[in-house]
Amino acid sequence: MALKITRASDPITVDRLNMVIYGPPGIAKTSLAFTAEAPLLLDFDNGSHRAANRKDVVRVTSWADIANIDAGDLEPFKTIIVDTAGRALDSLSVDIIKANPKHGRGGALTLQGFGELKSRFGAFLKLLNSFGKDVVLIAHMDEQRSGDDVIERLDVQGGSKGEIYKTADAMGRLIIENKHRWLLFSPTDAAFGKNPGQLDPL
Repeated sequence: MALKITRASDPITVDRLNMVIYGPPGIAKTSLAFTAEAPLLLDFDNGSHRAANRKDVVRVTSWADIANIDAGDLEPFKTIIVDTAGRALDSLSVDIIKANPKHGRGGALTLQGFGELKSRFGAFLKLLNSFGKDVVLIAHMDEQRSGDDVIERLDVQGGSKGEIYKTADAMGRLIIENKHRWLLFSPTDAAFGKNPGQLDPL
């Protein structure tokens, strides 16, 4: 079989997007995510009632609530919002330790447990994509200091943070500056971002 080469002049169709939105608490990350096309929120953070423009929601109390999600459940929706990615990983961690106590010690994941967490969360995102859905991952912001500089990162545990970085087609941080709310996709020396579409601040 001949190698199928996509020429530089040929368009590449993007059928679905994975986006990350992160920022400090109370800056309206969930309200912003609800402006996506036909959204369904998986509410791991139990904060959907605070959104200004709430749409359809699944209140997730344990990973078992969404473990058997299938294409039929999501058929009416175009965008799946995971709010927050950090809380989703916490919920999945509990499920992993419950299924195999050897993956936990003192309520925290072991090294093998973190490997299982990374694998299962990645598989979950791929499952949502396989249904043809766009995915928006919401995350809180974690501030880390490097000398006098403050570095902004996602507040997400374990190796799954790296998986989120890799799977994200776009990553934006929500800020308030001069009384205006901005969504910034371009990375800086002090903050992560992904901006393949060269979007201006929104």
